[in-house]
Amino acid sequence: MKEYKPTNSSKTTDWLEERQRPGNWIDVAESDEIPSDLVGWSGTFLHMFQIAFAPEIRRRLATGQLDENFFLSAAQLIQPEEGESTVRLNAEVRGKALVRVNRPVHQGGHVLVSDLQNFENFDLEVDELDAGHFTLLWNGQGWIGSFDFRAGRAKSAGLLGLANQFLDVAKSLGGQGAYSAKRRQSLQRV
Repeated sequence: MKEYKPTNSSKTTDWLEERQRPGNWIDVAESDEIPSDLVGWSGTFLHMFQIAFAPEIRRRLATGQLDENFFLSAAQLIQPEEGESTVRLNAEVRGKALVRVNRPVHQGGHVLVSDLQNFENFDLEVDELDAGHFTLLWNGQGWIGSFDFRAGRAKSAGLLGLANQFLDVAKSLGGQGAYSAKRRQSLQRV
């Protein structure tokens, strides 16, 4: 995997190193101004740590919900259409990753960290498709991310299914002559 450099600036590199924490996470405070010379998706990555992941990790460390040996391997922000957002860490992260692997895999089987080198896509479970998400996964060498903040995808899919059923019935009835010219004329008068 090609080495990714988020910046060419030594000042920004120092800024990042000051915030890097043992346990593979970046402690970006709400008041921190994120450097503007970051490349690629690094700015988005740091903003997500700033607004969602770092505050949750700090909260859980302070309350003893995470121990001092905590290592972040996955983080996920879930934004439902209504209600509070949820931050998930590590094994709490839910969804389906599409990866290409060179080993036998059975449906529902575990994804190994090494499998994420060939990451292609990630989506939420069906029961959460109405929520938006931002998901980060550690692949052993760096972070990979996926996001989709569209809301109402499950509802939309349900409505499309009903529309297709309606279309199928209309085609079936049309083929049986149920919608004759006489019927068409009476409907036009209404």
